[in-house]
Amino acid sequence: MVYAANDPGRAIVLGYESDGVWFRGVGVVLTVLFGAIGLVFVLLVGTAVLRAKSMARATKKTV
Repeated sequence: MVYAANDPGRAIVLGYESDGVWFRGVGVVLTVLFGAIGLVFVLLVGTAVLRAKSMARATKKTV
């Protein structure tokens, strides 16, 4: 590990000079992707439950 002389808070691990921007970008993309998939899943399950409840109420009223 090498520390910068003018900024001791900044350290570089030799062999890993990448600043990690690419990995941050991939993380954002994956978070958005899986977040959207989760949101669609929740919406589909929620609408299915609401439909089932409304169908059950409609069936009880007609019988």
